[in-house]
Amino acid sequence: MVAVIAALVAAYRLHHDRALWSADGPIYLRMALEDRGLNPAAALAVTDRYVLAGTSEAKNPDSQGFYGPTPPEHYRTQAALFVTRPLYPAVAALLLPRFGPFALKIVSAVAYALVTLVFFVLLLRFVTPPIAAIGGLALLFSPEIESIAALPLTDMLALLFWIVALLALIAYVDRPAIATLAAFAVATALLAITRPAVYLPFFAAVGAFAALPRASAARGAALKAVAAAFVVALAFGAYTLLGHGPGLIEQLRWEYAWQQTLHERFASHGLAVWWLLSVLVASVQDVAIGIYKDNLLLLLALAVLGAMRARRSPFFGIALGCVAGALVAVLVHPLDTIRTVTIPLTPIAIVFAAIALQELARAADADGRILAEEDFDARGGSTT
Repeated sequence: MVAVIAALVAAYRLHHDRALWSADGPIYLRMALEDRGLNPAAALAVTDRYVLAGTSEAKNPDSQGFYGPTPPEHYRTQAALFVTRPLYPAVAALLLPRFGPFALKIVSAVAYALVTLVFFVLLLRFVTPPIAAIGGLALLFSPEIESIAALPLTDMLALLFWIVALLALIAYVDRPAIATLAAFAVATALLAITRPAVYLPFFAAVGAFAALPRASAARGAALKAVAAAFVVALAFGAYTLLGHGPGLIEQLRWEYAWQQTLHERFASHGLAVWWLLSVLVASVQDVAIGIYKDNLLLLLALAVLGAMRARRSPFFGIALGCVAGALVAVLVHPLDTIRTVTIPLTPIAIVFAAIALQELARAADADGRILAEEDFDARGGSTT
């Protein structure tokens, strides 16, 4: 049933958002066209024609002038930031001959549906199937996730690999085996070349290691997971250097130039001041506004209850590591907390919320049995 609902919602988002694009999408389309053999100039020309012919970007006032002979400097240089994200456009390139540019949206929508299924399997390690189904659908309908489910962006594919890495890490710590450690390493590597978020699995493994008892087999397994994620991070770093990908400072300088072009807040105070103020705002104000805007208070309240119930489990340490990783991401990319904080941490919050629902359901069931027995006794049905 969860699979059917996920497929239907993904198909609906594909239909509803057919013409909806973002400024990042055309860059991935150019990469996919180059993967099909077009030279960069031809790929750029095809992309510009398509975007201006019938997508939302053609009428988006924020992207006026992006698609033409003289795009703004910050947009022209943005493509260089994506050279270390080859997997998403490469997968879309396989579908280009049949579906054209719509292939990028298909890849995102399919990944969106698969995210729900993998997350359902992950939840089964903590709760019963009915509660796991509720949790899976909660992720499916999370506002920030559903709104970009069928956009030509890396987020859904990256979220899929992130949840697979979480599932593999949890399974490996619970019962160490080469297969699950390999799955964790592979998922971490695929995440890295989809969206450079290798820090998330690494910090999750560190959190598991810190939370487990000393001299336990599970802690030794967590240490091996830390080492595996670290090796992947080193390999990704080498790949970035060899592929002339962006470093952290280059990324921040691009973000600062982008903000200067748009005359955004703090952009006139210099790079260091802009970065510090943006990090402070992102860490407090943006997160608070996001919680209020998306009505997440109930989810967070349940998540806190579930975290209290699971505070002695390895997953509690994993969750703390994930939070630490998301905060580190804010330091590098303070302008988009939705993609660096909200989306990767939403599955963590839902796991804890599902644990809380499980406990509340058990308590309600126990109270119901007690009330039924008391009523039975009151009617003379028992002599005890």
